[in-house]
Amino acid sequence: MTRIHLSSDHSILTVGLRTILEAAGGEFSFSTSHGAENLAERALAEEAGIILLDVTGAISLEMVTRLCEAAKSIPVVLWLDDAATEFISQALSSGVLGLLRKRASQSVLMECLREVSQRRLWVENDLSRQLLSTRNVKLTKRERQLASLLAQGLKNKEIAYRLGITEGTVKVYLSRLYGKLGVNDRFDLALFALKNLGPSQPAASAKLTAAQETMAPIQMPSTFRVGSTQIQ
Repeated sequence: MTRIHLSSDHSILTVGLRTILEAAGGEFSFSTSHGAENLAERALAEEAGIILLDVTGAISLEMVTRLCEAAKSIPVVLWLDDAATEFISQALSSGVLGLLRKRASQSVLMECLREVSQRRLWVENDLSRQLLSTRNVKLTKRERQLASLLAQGLKNKEIAYRLGITEGTVKVYLSRLYGKLGVNDRFDLALFALKNLGPSQPAASAKLTAAQETMAPIQMPSTFRVGSTQIQ
């Protein structure tokens, strides 16, 4: 019997999951706790087979990474609402073994838990399509410059001055970046830049040569499970 340890502050999720697991006929046992602090220690102490983490606004990618590092012997499943593609990708890179949306059906939930309990990577269909749709996302040098400057806390007017372009052009670039990266706002884009683009480089000149406009790919997992289908 595999013990599922749910970390959640939402009583409805807790009661619902307990009911679903009890109806599964003893396939899984269940325990719960509040908050992600010391979650790895709690799960290890009770010999949990899976950590199911309720992802709220208070759960950061850094916290997820620390959890995966501290509980390497226990598969981690993120139970989340819709999330930015970059968060999903980075979570998988950090060692998360399962990604499941809260509105998934009971059958999908059970399939996820069964697969992950066997140490097999599992990503819900819609989330996997979201990843696949941005597998070849690339940023130009100019886009990388803009994202790096934004991560430094510069406003649109200041970014425009540093890059030698108009404020309207900055807004156009930002709009394109939001869609390209699957982020929702300036904050998410700044987080992406801090996590992926390295130390910000000063934009000394607005004029870029053709060579400087070289595309830099965002690395995505090469293989992951879509429901019950292995995608290469």
